[in-house]
Amino acid sequence: MSHSLINNYHELFENIFKNELLSYFIYVTYHNGEEEKIEWKNPDIKNIVEANEELNNYIKEILHFAISFADDTGGNYGLNTTIKNNKFGFSIWSGYTNDMIDGFEPEGYADSHVFYTDDFINKLKSITPLRSITKDNLSKYINFEVSEGTTHYLKIFDSLNNSWIDIINEPIGDEISSLIHDLFATIYTKDEFNVINDRIYFSHDVISYFTEEQTIIQGGEFISLASVLENM
Repeated sequence: MSHSLINNYHELFENIFKNELLSYFIYVTYHNGEEEKIEWKNPDIKNIVEANEELNNYIKEILHFAISFADDTGGNYGLNTTIKNNKFGFSIWSGYTNDMIDGFEPEGYADSHVFYTDDFINKLKSITPLRSITKDNLSKYINFEVSEGTTHYLKIFDSLNNSWIDIINEPIGDEISSLIHDLFATIYTKDEFNVINDRIYFSHDVISYFTEEQTIIQGGEFISLASVLENM
């Protein structure tokens, strides 16, 4: 297919690259295998392109060749149209699949106590065995670990018998677990944590998560449009 289409639609291509309007992703999923996805930030530009079959197919061909510059060893990869040093091109990234990440141990850590709110502590205080709990001594009364949608363990300290009691299937456990998950929901959305594949763990003393260095192979590597066209 002739590259003259770029010259014929120069203003359109300039808009697409300068304003980073187009993204293309390839994902490997457990159930469906490899899936691809094209995203347009501007619906008007999307409609213009898709209404022109020749132009639409040409852009898809460019994307397919451009994505070949991505490192596919991780299984998930994608690109965005962009401009660098006055050159049209693509910002390319690649990362690991869910299955690969399951084999890693999180290397990012944060202190849980920083995120304990007064409201959270006061609600725990309303539960009889926890009346003396504070932000600083919480781990002396409760031990827990949760992730998105799951409570991995939940125990409270029995001072009479000087032992920890598993309460994960008890009514009091349901009440405490609900409070913990409500707090976790606010932590989960914070930008400081690299939430990949729902993998972030919140315990009584530590929040652990996967760092970008663990999960990303390529992060924003620039490939010029000219280099892509030369290989088409």
